[in-house]
Formats: sequence, structure tokens, C-alpha cells
Amino acid sequence: MELMDSHCHLDFPEFDSSRSDIIKTCEKNHIKKFVVPGVSQSTWHRLPKLKKQYSQCEVAFGLHPYFIEEHQTSHLLDLESWLDKYKPVAVGEIGLDFFNKSLDKKKQRELFSAQLDIASRYLLPVILHVRKAHDEVIQSLKKSKLKNGGVVHAFNGSLQQANQYMDHGFKFGFGGALTFDNATHLRALASALPLNSILLETDSPDMKPVNYQEPLNTPLTLLSVLDCFSSLRDEKRSDIADQVASNTKALFKFA
Repeated sequence: MELMDSHCHLDFPEFDSSRSDIIKTCEKNHIKKFVVPGVSQSTWHRLPKLKKQYSQCEVAFGLHPYFIEEHQTSHLLDLESWLDKYKPVAVGEIGLDFFNKSLDKKKQRELFSAQLDIASRYLLPVILHVRKAHDEVIQSLKKSKLKNGGVVHAFNGSLQQANQYMDHGFKFGFGGALTFDNATHLRALASALPLNSILLETDSPDMKPVNYQEPLNTPLTLLSVLDCFSSLRDEKRSDIADQVASNTKALFKFA
């Protein structure tokens, strides 16, 4: 069995003292690959170092909407330079966050649209962060020339929205939020969506599973996510793991 954490932030400083041990423990538990998206131009430098030290890590570069006040228009040119130099597996984490009312919507829209254009020109998939903005993101995808789809990280939209995303070649990331008993809508989505559209993720150090007592979420909790997801499906756990690994490889085009 081969497992892959399709969205985690192993470059964050919270992991500096434990990163190597975490990756070794994950390896022993069949978690073989980690996709690590960038969130701001000022922190991208951590990603090539991570990839160089740990071949299990694949990286992406993007301007995350949550950090909108940090981003400058010039960072879009920087993004293209980093894509040219480091050949990441995706552009991300990008998107729209309308849940947080303090974030400048106009600036978010401009940067998101520009990053979709960049991803399209570089023939890369995108890693989407979307909160309270699925309909607008879908409209942006319809207008874009994006060819290689992507993943909607921590998806919690409707089945109708999911179908529209799939029309544009998107898959859906499910993580620790799925493990909570009151996550009825999320669990219904996990049950209904086709297995070939699913990726599993931890979003570590965030998005801890239910009853997880450690201060720092890690990619090791992918096992809990897999167990919960498997309990909602008819397929066998091992078949789910294999298919999700295949989905992840196909989207990000790594061996």
C-alpha cells in the first residue's frame, strides 16, 4: 500500500525540530509522498531546500489568499521565475477566501485570475483554497484557459458545484475535518463523489482529526483520514488507498 499526503505544509518552521523523524515514521507507515504548497513569496525559499533534502516532498508555489496583504503585483513575475527555475508540480496554494471578511476581495480576484493565467501558460494544475466563494471560483475557471485541472483543497461545497469542478478536470481533497461526527455534509460528499476524483490530505500542521491530542498535526494522521473515508465507502481500504495514490500521481504527474 502506498499513501500520499496531497496537501501539507512540511516547510513550516513548526516542523524544524521534528521533520526528519516525522518523514521516517510516515515511511514506515506507507506514507510515501507529500505535496507541499507555497503560500507567499517571502516563504517560497523554504520549498526547494525541502525538496532537495527530502525526495519524498513535491512542491508548488503560489500566493495564498489568506496572506493577501503581503502579496505584491511584482510577486506574479517572481512566481514565473520560480516556476521556470524549480519545475514544481503545481501552482498553489491559490484561490478566494470570502469567509474572512477582512481580506480584500478585489485584490484576491486580481491575483487569483493572474495565477490561473500563469498556471495555464505553464501547463500546471492548481491547488485551490476556496471558502464561501465556490461559485465565483467556478466562473473564473470557465473564463480561464486552464488545461490541467487541479484539486480543491478541503472541499466542502455542494454536489452541483463538485460536478462543475469535475467538468474542469478537478479533484477534491479530504482531510481531518472528515473525522468529526458532526461533519454530516462533508461525509455525504465523501460517500457520493467518484473515487477517481478523491485525494486525501492532512493540511498539517492545521486541520487536526477528531480526538487528536498532540499539539502539532502531522502527515501521519493521514491514516486516520483514510480510515474514516474508508468507513464511508463500499470499496476496500486497500483499494481506496491504491486509487487515491493513482489519482495523486496522475494529477501532479510524478512517479
